Amino acid sequence: MRVYENEQLFNFEGLESIESIGGNMEVYGNEQLFNFEGLESIESIGGNMEVYGNEQLFNFEGLESLKSVFGYINVYENANLTSYIGLNNLQTVGGDFSVWILLCLILS
Repeated sequence: MRVYENEQLFNFEGLESIESIGGNMEVYGNEQLFNFEGLESIESIGGNMEVYGNEQLFNFEGLESLKSVFGYINVYENANLTSYIGLNNLQTVGGDFSVWILLCLILS
């Protein structure tokens, strides 16, 4: 699943029936993306998860069902990301979990 440079995307409403992603999930350069609402049914990602360059991304709400990412997770250059709320049920990451360039992250 690749979602990139969509200036009109605020969330993922309409994709509620997706339960897994077999490959990678890449979300980048979506200037208005606020969170991941609409992806509430996703339980696993078979590859890597990359989230970067989403200027308005505030948190990971909408990914509360995500339990496993079989590859790595990279989160970077999301200027307004303030928490990881939404990843509360993540249990397994098969590779590294890397985070950088977060100025105001709140872990709660």
